[in-house]
Amino acid sequence: MNILLIGDTIKSKNLGCQLVSHSFREGFKKYFSEDSVTYLDLFKPTSYVSPNYDKVIVNGEGAISKSVNENIYNPVVKCLEEGIPTHFTNFTYDPRIIRGKEFTPSINYGFEKEWMDVFKRCVTVSVRDPISYQYLKERGIKEVKLYPDIGFTIGNNNSKERSNRVLLGLGSITKRADINKNQIKMLINNITELNYEVYLLDWPSHPHSDGYYLQGLANNQNVFYKQVTFQEYFELCQTSKLNITGRHHGVVMSAAAQCPYITFETNMWKTEGDNLLYGPLYY
Repeated sequence: MNILLIGDTIKSKNLGCQLVSHSFREGFKKYFSEDSVTYLDLFKPTSYVSPNYDKVIVNGEGAISKSVNENIYNPVVKCLEEGIPTHFTNFTYDPRIIRGKEFTPSINYGFEKEWMDVFKRCVTVSVRDPISYQYLKERGIKEVKLYPDIGFTIGNNNSKERSNRVLLGLGSITKRADINKNQIKMLINNITELNYEVYLLDWPSHPHSDGYYLQGLANNQNVFYKQVTFQEYFELCQTSKLNITGRHHGVVMSAAAQCPYITFETNMWKTEGDNLLYGPLYY
């Protein structure tokens, strides 16, 4: 059987993108030989797809928001035209436009028809948060399924001792007009006054990484700035008391590690959906 994965993000610097593509690869190993799976890079646009695939799996991670992402949309439509069974998986569907730094949302209905036509023609449509699930149900995608983000499979049941450490990252909160560095610094000081260490975790992103905002805040002996891989991030979640993160995959890895977390509103309803799906957990 020849499998095509559309939307591969293994080459992205974003920790969540790496986590997801790594998880797809680990899953494929259980069922398919390595040479039977072809990966179509999300960041290399293409309109040509060979008709010789038996099955297409779409990694919709982070792609279905605000507008039509042609790097996903075009090859998916081509596969559907060729009659290849197509499974659209692991995505948040959020049609809102977030206007400016005030986080004022409005629904973008302009591109919805195209996506709804695609979803209705797919064999499987599976989202990773309850808000997307309910929204698509109401828009006529009756067979939509809800599953945890595939990155959740990084978890295991091994219990580990937790140190007196709090993790802190940011995400889209940096784009909010009502949040500034002084407030973040005050939060860090409040945590350290309770005798916790604070790890400020970088998260590569566009146009600036979280480290762009956090690096200068590691200014006392109990505050540390860290650049980590997604595996190291998960391992820190396994041994920390709390993770404060505005990143969807920061929440996913916290939940997988059974680490309590606090999250923020983001540029999509990802983290709002995460709270409905993952929390509160059995801490």
